[in-house]
Amino acid sequence: MEDMWDAGHLCKILLRKGERFLPGPTDEIRLAFSFLMDSFNPYHMKEAKQTVSSTAIWLVLVNLPAHLRNRPENMFLAGVIPGPRKPSLSDINHSLKLLVDVLLEFFDTGVLYSRTARHKQGCRVRAILVPVVSDMLAARQAGGFASATATYFCTQCYLKVQDVENLDRKTWPPRDVVEHLEVAKQWRDAETFDRQETLFKTHGVRWSPLLDLPYWNPVLFTAIEPMHVFDAGLFQNHCQQVWGINTSTVGGDRTASSTTKTTPRPSDSEMKKWYDIIRTTEQHDRLLEQLNGRDCARDTLWHICADHNLRRAGNKWQLAITIVEWVGFWAFR
Repeated sequence: MEDMWDAGHLCKILLRKGERFLPGPTDEIRLAFSFLMDSFNPYHMKEAKQTVSSTAIWLVLVNLPAHLRNRPENMFLAGVIPGPRKPSLSDINHSLKLLVDVLLEFFDTGVLYSRTARHKQGCRVRAILVPVVSDMLAARQAGGFASATATYFCTQCYLKVQDVENLDRKTWPPRDVVEHLEVAKQWRDAETFDRQETLFKTHGVRWSPLLDLPYWNPVLFTAIEPMHVFDAGLFQNHCQQVWGINTSTVGGDRTASSTTKTTPRPSDSEMKKWYDIIRTTEQHDRLLEQLNGRDCARDTLWHICADHNLRRAGNKWQLAITIVEWVGFWAFR
C-alpha cells in the first residue's frame, strides 16, 4: 500500500444503512479529511520563550493527490489554542467539541452551497474526519488514549507495557471498539473526578468528542506515530541503536548482541550479595522494596536479569518488578 486509500477502510464508511459515504452521488461533493494536532512555540526558538506553547489543529483533505495534500496552501487551519501551556489531557475536549459539532452537520445533513466551480446551480457537500495523523502524544490525547508509558500503551491492542518486547503479533490481544466506547462513556458520565481517574488507570481510556462522530473508529483511525517514526528517522534509530541491527558489523544481524557492554557489571561480591538477598527474602513486597532501594544499583538489577535472560528494558523499578515476578514464578514450581 502506498496511500491510505489502498487500505479500503474509507470506502466502507456508511452514510446510512446500505449507502456508502464514498464516492457518493454525482450531484454531491463527498470529502474526507485527516486530523492533525500539534503544539508549537509562538516565539520560534528564542531561548527566553521556550516554555511557551500554543496548540494548532489542522485538517488535511485526503481527496487530493498525496503530493498536494500537505502543502500549506491546501491545509485547513481549524483552530489555535493559545498558550502559554498546552491543554492538559481531557482539557482538549472543549476545543475538539467545537470542531466535531461542525463535522456532524457536514455528515448528517450536509451543507448546501449555492454555487461551486463544477456545480453552477449549487450542490450539497458532506464531509468526514477519518485518520488522526499526529505525533504520539497528540494522537493519544485527541483520541482519549493513555500515554505511551501507561500499562496499556498501544492504541491497537491490550499488550501491557511490561511485555513491550513481545514481537509475536499473534499474542497481542486486540482492542475492542465496542468495549472502548463503553469505557469512554463511563468516564464521561462519571460523577466525580476520582471515579474518572480510577477508570482511566484501569482501562487507559478517556472520552473524546471524536467518538460523537458515528463513523469514527478510535482503534482503526488512530495512526501509529507516522510523524516521527519515518520522517524523523526514529524507526531507523530504534533498529540500529536499540535492537543493534547493523549488517556491517559482526553480530549485526542480532545473532550476537553487544548490549551488555554498555552496562558495566558490578563486582562479584556485590552480585553475590544481592543474589543472596533474592534467595532468602520470602516476602515479595519486601524483596521489591529492597531491590528498588537506594542500596541496590540499577546495573546490578540489569545484570541479574541478563544472567537469566529476563526483560532488561525500563527503569530500576521495572527491573525490580521483573526479578520479583521471576522469583514468584519459580516459587510455585
